[in-house]
Amino acid sequence: MGKYKIADLIIEINPKYSFSEKLMKDYEYGCNEKADFTVSITDEMMKYEKSAATEPLGDELLETTAILRCISREVLKNYNGFFFHSSCIEKDGSAYIFTAPSGTGKSTHTRLWREYFGKEVTMINDDKPIIRKQKDTFYVYGTPWQGKSNIGNNIKSPVKAVCFLRQGKENRIKKISKLESLALFMDQTERPKDKKSMENLLELFDDFLNRIPVYLMECNISYEAVLTAYNEMNK
Repeated sequence: MGKYKIADLIIEINPKYSFSEKLMKDYEYGCNEKADFTVSITDEMMKYEKSAATEPLGDELLETTAILRCISREVLKNYNGFFFHSSCIEKDGSAYIFTAPSGTGKSTHTRLWREYFGKEVTMINDDKPIIRKQKDTFYVYGTPWQGKSNIGNNIKSPVKAVCFLRQGKENRIKKISKLESLALFMDQTERPKDKKSMENLLELFDDFLNRIPVYLMECNISYEAVLTAYNEMNK
């Protein structure tokens, strides 16, 4: 059983397939510290992932999805964190998180940031980061699950702002209310089925939205979109 450090948590995982081991290689943890928790994938979990998949997937990919789901649920239940479907980057020591429904263009937008700012920007994760609160700060963490682009790094960064993206001909951005943000946030994470986890999620969202500004942006594919987002989120 291997040890991995993900979102500042030591996790024991015993994958059946080498594909999972390769995926998580950059997160291997060689120290002898006791694990915070263990992930064991059962046949029942694999059946669930197969039924939940939107397209046919092999068992190797289903196992990686099951591992991520187990980690996300444990982090939410016991470690003040949640999975958030998004593409996030670090600039000037802070994280900018961009989220949108799949295919809307969040990965394209963060790619434009990397092109425009060059080495000033580091990709944290392009699809499935984890956000955790530690003391009074929310950090976003890279994870092995980096999306089709497979771009990311095993780092963490304090969250500066979150931006929901929509496609548009012109670039417009505005700050949105806590109530507007909550509905959008719920669509970009897994909604837990048990009462305790749902209470934890709502409390975390409430705290997060009291601390972190959230924006809604209509944008096109241009460097002007990058500057519009960056300037507004740094006012």
